Amino acid sequence: NDFQDTLRMARLVGEAYFEVHHNPEKPFMVQAGNISIKVLGTTLNVRSHKEDAVKKVTLLEGKENLQVLNGTKINQLDLLPGEVVEYSPENNIMVKTHPSNNHDIAWTEGTIKFEAADFSAVATVLERWYGKKIVIKKLPTRTTGLNGEFENKSLYKVLETLSHTSGFNYEIKDKRVIIF
Repeated sequence: NDFQDTLRMARLVGEAYFEVHHNPEKPFMVQAGNISIKVLGTTLNVRSHKEDAVKKVTLLEGKENLQVLNGTKINQLDLLPGEVVEYSPENNIMVKTHPSNNHDIAWTEGTIKFEAADFSAVATVLERWYGKKIVIKKLPTRTTGLNGEFENKSLYKVLETLSHTSGFNYEIKDKRVIIF
């Protein structure tokens, strides 16, 4: 965090949920890589992990201005409640959507949700959630179209369910989960 007399600034690597009080004398900015978000009194979720090919900003309430700097060019979008922007730094492409689900913020209430996900995306979510490295020695029988909702469940319970629906065995060893 970098709060000065004229600006409130948060620099982010990872994912964060913000509830920001509007203060025109001290605007709030979120800096996530080359994405800058001017928050105009709002509730939002920002996902910007270093390893993610796509960065994501979800606006729940209020209004915000999103800017992406690519070299000397600035792309800009205004967001309204319910809108999501996905940004690919590699291609410098921004896409605004209006999803009908709240999967992006389910984590703030202890819930993991995924819909029509592929196994690698599910593995990434589980790695981040439980802090364990997932090593895939053999791909599951089912690797796409995975759905799930797990509220305050242990890693063991989640893996048990997924192993039955996706067709894999697993072993939890220290800080690793081995899928075979």
